[in-house]
Amino acid sequence: ILRFLFDEDDLLHLSPDIFRAQIKSLSEWIDSGLDEMQFFCPCTFKDRQHGRLAKNVLFRKYIVFETDERPYDWDGQAGLIERLAQALPLVLVVASGNKSWHSFHLADGNESAIEKFNDLVITLGGDHSVTRPAQMVRFPLGTNSRTGNKQKVIYFSRGN
Repeated sequence: ILRFLFDEDDLLHLSPDIFRAQIKSLSEWIDSGLDEMQFFCPCTFKDRQHGRLAKNVLFRKYIVFETDERPYDWDGQAGLIERLAQALPLVLVVASGNKSWHSFHLADGNESAIEKFNDLVITLGGDHSVTRPAQMVRFPLGTNSRTGNKQKVIYFSRGN
């Protein structure tokens, strides 16, 4: 999935937990193995040295919606994601391994569209922290360390 989302030389942040921070190219991540990963940032970074900071974000190709607050049922979350897909194209939906879905929408660096999308996320009760440029989100096919559940891919579109 990552190969469809990013280019081989894109610098990405992946992590098995919220405490470690390492940036490598996509090809380096794939070569070193992804089995332990639980989180990643849906943006690319300028360099490896400055870490997972907003000022080190090179490009925001995707923006993510996630909510633990409402609704509590899958149909309700699917409805919110469907509404957001009207604002920016839906690319990926990952089940968190707990009680929410993370939907990834194609932003392609369009800051005006990202700002409008972020406003809609807040209106719909989404977690505002995932609107930050370098925020970690659930890694597709990772394992949620709190529940031991797989972070399943619910939807994936290669057409974007």
